[in-house]
Amino acid sequence: TTLAAPALAQSADGVLREGEGSRRAELNALELKPFPSSAWSSLTEWSGGKALTQADTDGHPVLILTWSSWHPTGSKAINTARKFAAQYAKDGLIVVVAHHPEGFADAATELKKPVPEGQKFYVALDAKGEFRKQLLSDSDPDVYVIDRAGQLRYGDIAGDSVDRALQVVCAETRDTAAGIALDCNVGLGV
Repeated sequence: TTLAAPALAQSADGVLREGEGSRRAELNALELKPFPSSAWSSLTEWSGGKALTQADTDGHPVLILTWSSWHPTGSKAINTARKFAAQYAKDGLIVVVAHHPEGFADAATELKKPVPEGQKFYVALDAKGEFRKQLLSDSDPDVYVIDRAGQLRYGDIAGDSVDRALQVVCAETRDTAAGIALDCNVGLGV
């Protein structure tokens, strides 16, 4: 299943990251840090439920997809995100699709699709591009995963690695996920 371009770096848990150079270094610096709660408020025109807050995502794995309905890979990406929402619903997965500032009216077809019972699938408008700025998103689609501890675990990952990333975060408890940041920071002076 493909959501994004080929990756350049692989973590020990088999998740491939996109990007290189200073951008990848900036994305790496965002990982294993709390996802900024202010990011949710930069999204508007939510479908699938009310606007999310940090409290709504607390203890849940979250898949974020930056999306443009007009982008050539847009349809495939959102269909894949819907598949993951269904596949990992039992694990409490929340899927958030943040639409590009342009062309949101063309997303109407996606917004009208009902969300099956038990799934948490939201589409929202990133009207000013602020959500993307906070994630350092450089193209659509880009994929990010937040763990149960509320940390951005994976920043801008390859589409082929999304299932693996979700397997990892859905299998963990909140405490296990929180401990990963502590383990990674030992000896780094953090």
